[in-house]
Amino acid sequence: IKEQTFQIIAEYVPTTFDPESKEALTEAEKRSGLSPGAIVKAKWLKPINRRNHGQRTAFCTITCATREDANKAIKQGLTIEGRKIASRKLLPEPTRCLKCQQLTSAHIATNCPNKEDICGTCTKNHRTSDCTITSSEMEQQHCKNCDQSGHAAWSRECPKFAERSAKLLEQVEEAQYKYFPVENDPDSW
Repeated sequence: IKEQTFQIIAEYVPTTFDPESKEALTEAEKRSGLSPGAIVKAKWLKPINRRNHGQRTAFCTITCATREDANKAIKQGLTIEGRKIASRKLLPEPTRCLKCQQLTSAHIATNCPNKEDICGTCTKNHRTSDCTITSSEMEQQHCKNCDQSGHAAWSRECPKFAERSAKLLEQVEEAQYKYFPVENDPDSW
């Protein structure tokens, strides 16, 4: 049986942080006043190769072993690489198939019925990772989900993404709380 974990987003983490380093995670726990072993793992939200040149901070998901440590990180922030970092609960988002770009929970890329890959940036028939359009060339981007230009299928600015996100948040009861509810801690409700 897999232990339940609790994910938070750490905002504006220095890019010098190595989320794959056990020592870096232990140091973050210690400096943040969390329990030993509180941080199970960490991962950059956006792949490093998609960062802007010279980018000094990025968002990171932090997986905590307990609700209490996750809530402490949300309430008090984290100290990573000597900087105080704000964090928040990771909320559920619609699933997007990385092959056809459809916002659906019906399938993911491994069982996508489409034969061809559809680019998430321009909607042409190639993998998104092979697209030559950069994130700064917004006028050339086109969204498969709302059929509008000016943003990609992976954009949070997409009206279909916003609509599906709102619907999903209504369905997940725990998503309405800022913290992970703890039975004997009314402040977490």
